[in-house]
Amino acid sequence: MTERFFSTYQIAALLRAAPGAVVQWMEKGWLNSSRSPSGSVRVSESDLVKFLEDQGFEFGQDLVEALTAEQRDEAYRRARNRKTGVSDEAAPVEAMRTASDPAPNQTDQSNPTPLPPPTSPIETEPADSPPPITPVETEASKPQAGQICDAILADAVKHGAQAIHFTPHRDGLRLQLRIDGLLHDKPNFDRRLSDLMRREIIACLLNRADPDIAPGDLTLPRTVEFSRPVEGLQLQFRLSVLPTANGLRLVIHMPHDCDTLVLEDSARARLKELLRGDGLIVVASRRKIGRDQVLRALLAETDTDGRSVIVIEQHAGPKLDDATRVQIDQAAGLSCAAVLAGLEQQDADIIVLSELRDPATATAAFEAAHDGALVIAGINADSAPTAIDELLAMGMEPWPLGATLKAIVAQTAVRTICEHCDGGCDRCGDTGWSGRTVLSGVVFVEGELVDLIRTGGSSEQFARAAAQAGPGSLAHAAQNAVDLGVTTTAEVARLLGRN
Repeated sequence: MTERFFSTYQIAALLRAAPGAVVQWMEKGWLNSSRSPSGSVRVSESDLVKFLEDQGFEFGQDLVEALTAEQRDEAYRRARNRKTGVSDEAAPVEAMRTASDPAPNQTDQSNPTPLPPPTSPIETEPADSPPPITPVETEASKPQAGQICDAILADAVKHGAQAIHFTPHRDGLRLQLRIDGLLHDKPNFDRRLSDLMRREIIACLLNRADPDIAPGDLTLPRTVEFSRPVEGLQLQFRLSVLPTANGLRLVIHMPHDCDTLVLEDSARARLKELLRGDGLIVVASRRKIGRDQVLRALLAETDTDGRSVIVIEQHAGPKLDDATRVQIDQAAGLSCAAVLAGLEQQDADIIVLSELRDPATATAAFEAAHDGALVIAGINADSAPTAIDELLAMGMEPWPLGATLKAIVAQTAVRTICEHCDGGCDRCGDTGWSGRTVLSGVVFVEGELVDLIRTGGSSEQFARAAAQAGPGSLAHAAQNAVDLGVTTTAEVARLLGRN
C-alpha cells in the first residue's frame, strides 16, 4: 500500500481545527509526524488514521474522501472490533460532520458505505489526552466555533486585511476578506459548515463583542468594540451588525496602525505651524476608517502642552493621552452639534471631530474655530476641491470660511505593483499587486484659493487652484508614485476619482 502524507494545514482543514492545535498534538506525541526531504512537517496517512481512532473520531465525509480505500477498509475493520461498555456518563468523543454528510446508518451493516459506522466509545481517557473536537450537532460545539473564529481572525491579520465580511444568504454564510481595498472570497467556507455551525459562529462573534447580545434580539444595526488576543498580541476590533432578510450580516473592522502622516518635509513643517494656532483644518476622505487614522495622526503632530483637548467621536477609538473623549449617542440625543454647543463653556483649545456630516454640526464647528479654537474635523470628500464644495453646500458663508479654513489634508492607500513579476506570479497570487502604500497630501488654503472661496468660485476653479498648490498636494504625491513605478495611473484614478 502506497503511503500518503498530509501537511499540518491539510489536517487542520479536514478536522476543522486551528493549525496551532494540530502542532500541539504533534509536540505532545499524540499525533506522530516526520519531516519531508524539503524540511516540512508531515503526517502519514496511517498515523492520521491511528490518531483519529485513538481519540474516538468517526470518519466524516471530508475524511472519507481524503483517505485511500485501503485505509478506509482497515479503519472500518478496527472500528468493528473495538470494545464497548462505557456508561452514559463517559460519553464518547464523536465525529465532526459537514452540512452535506448523512447521518451514520446505525442498523444496516450490510452496506459497505463509504461512510464507516461510528466507532465505539473509548474505555478510558488518559488525563493528558488532547482536547476533543465535539460534534457540531450539540451545545458543546461552541469551543469548535471559537476555534474557527480565532482561525479567521488570525488569517485576516496575517494577510493584512482591512475588514472581514460574514454575509448570510439563503443557502449559507459567505466569508470575504477586504485586502488591499478589494474583497476576496474564502474558498470552500460554506461547504464545510453545517447550518448549526454557521449559527454558532455568528453567536460566538457576537458574544465576544458583547456577552449581553443575543442574535435574536438584534433588530437594528449596531456597532461594538472588542479586543481579542491574536498571535500573542491583544488587538482591538470593531464589529458592525446589520439585520438582513437572510440573517445577521457581520463586518469586523481590523486594527490599523498607520496613524502617521506621510508628507514631504516642507509640507509637514507648514502644517505643524498651523497646528500651533487656531482655525479649521479639514481631513477629506470617503472612507471613515482612513479618516479617523489621519485625525489621530494630526493630533499626534499637534503640540498639546498647556492646551485643553476634547475629542468627539462616533465610536470608541484607541486611548488618547491628555484628551477628553466624548462618544456620540444619537439615540440619547447626544449629537455632534449638541456636544459642540456644550463646549462653548468648556474652554477647549483643540477640538477633534470625526465628521462634519450635517449643516448644524458644520456650523457649530465653524463657530468654534472662528472663536479661537483649533478644530480638526473629518469630512466625507475625496479631494480638497470636493471638501470645499461640501462645506459651502452645508451653509458655510464664503467670506468667513475663506478666513477660517486653514488647510485640507487628504490621505489614501493605493495598491503597489508586485516587484517580482509583470502581471502575476505565485508571490502576489497572480494579481500583479503586492500590498499597499499610503499617499498623503495637504492643500493650504491661501492666495488664489482663498479668493475663489470668498467670491464663490466653481468646482473646476477650486480643482485648478488646488492642483497648483505645490508639491505637498495629494495629486502631486499620486503622480510621483506613478512616475516611480510604485503604482499605476489606473489605480490612482480608481481611488482619487479623476483622470
